Amino acid sequence: MAKILIAISLLLAQADDADQQADVPAAEAANGQQDGQATDAADEMGDGEQEVKEKGAAGADKKGQQPKGGGGIGRMLMPMVLIFGLFYMMFILPDKKKRATLQQQLNELSTNDRIVTIGGILGKVARVDKDAEEVTLILDESNNTTMKIVRSAIRQILRDEDTGK
Repeated sequence: MAKILIAISLLLAQADDADQQADVPAAEAANGQQDGQATDAADEMGDGEQEVKEKGAAGADKKGQQPKGGGGIGRMLMPMVLIFGLFYMMFILPDKKKRATLQQQLNELSTNDRIVTIGGILGKVARVDKDAEEVTLILDESNNTTMKIVRSAIRQILRDEDTGK
């Protein structure tokens, strides 16, 4: 995935460089034409008027040139928007769906469900206390070993289709 993002950013950078190189000859040609017009006009007028016209032509050169950046802020933001969109679709949406599924399963939690905790402990639900957000697990049925955990410590609820029974 990272290689794809790098390739996209390199392609966009090459497109920007090509646009800037295409703009430079056009701007230079416009500058040369304006300089030639200013020189012709200066030849026809006196020295004092010639200086005024040259200053005016120099100001026109600066105004006539296109900016070298070309494209503005929209062109700069486009790669960032694309990268954020890809990031959102690949990482945030699947995680959001997984959390919603787990929350739904926790709300439907009942006795005799098999669970896996965040710490990796396997157990069978003996009692669910929804008001206190606690779950009592039976860890070993032969010794009747139990443990109380908070509901948020449950990572996965194992169903019959999950265990292959």
